[in-house]
Amino acid sequence: KVQTDSGVETIQSGSISENNWKMTGNANTDSTTNFLGTTDNQPLILKTNNTERLHLSTNGKVLINNPSPAEDSIQVSIAGDTQIDGDLVVTGTVDPIAIFMVPQNNAPSTVKEGMIYYDNSSKSLNVYNGTVWKEMSSAPVVARAYRSTDTTITTGTPLKINFDSESFDPTNSFSNGKFTAPVSGYYRISSSAEMDIANSDRYAQLTLKKNGSDIIAQGLWYQSYVFNSDCDILTMVEDLVYLEQSDYIEIFIYKNTNGSVVLAGGSALTYISINLVK
Repeated sequence: KVQTDSGVETIQSGSISENNWKMTGNANTDSTTNFLGTTDNQPLILKTNNTERLHLSTNGKVLINNPSPAEDSIQVSIAGDTQIDGDLVVTGTVDPIAIFMVPQNNAPSTVKEGMIYYDNSSKSLNVYNGTVWKEMSSAPVVARAYRSTDTTITTGTPLKINFDSESFDPTNSFSNGKFTAPVSGYYRISSSAEMDIANSDRYAQLTLKKNGSDIIAQGLWYQSYVFNSDCDILTMVEDLVYLEQSDYIEIFIYKNTNGSVVLAGGSALTYISINLVK
């Protein structure tokens, strides 16, 4: 024993008792009598920088960075992000309020059967089936747009119709008068237009194009009625088209006269509607 200003201090001499936990580890232990913990009704707490980090409660709950008691059904509570590099094996029920998946612009490069990711481009949930990625769910790919105002056409060459107003477009696939496929698949495309032509012996034509150059389908304008040498003509073009993701569709018109004609605007007159069939 050593007398100090604060009192008498005891200095341990000789060998360290085998009942003490060593900084270099212990041997010949018996878990029934040798353990790190408490023998009374008190939790076991580990701290760093004098701040509680791990809390093992008296009823066996493990709280990490969260000293507050967890709900009765929760055995482990972690406050903050958790990263698991290995497997997460769940034999019970996964019961979250919601699962958040970080949106990805590209599919994961390292894949494994059963892997799931959220595609930020197509707004869809995708699963890897061991061979390819398959879409599980997505926003419905449907769209409808129309020309909002009358347009005077003077040229005799094909001219793209600028569908400048949208009836609906949940996948935000319309821009600058064209539809861009958010996912690959078969699309039903229908377009209609109405034009006022001064003479009934003249005609015009609708053309459906893919990627600005590939002509997919054409439709002939048909005279609907004639009054005082004027005629309003209405036509539709429709087809089932396969589009790869990012392929785009546009509608062009061509008239066989050099005179000015009016392409009628309005939701029910000059429009295009699109839906993904498969």
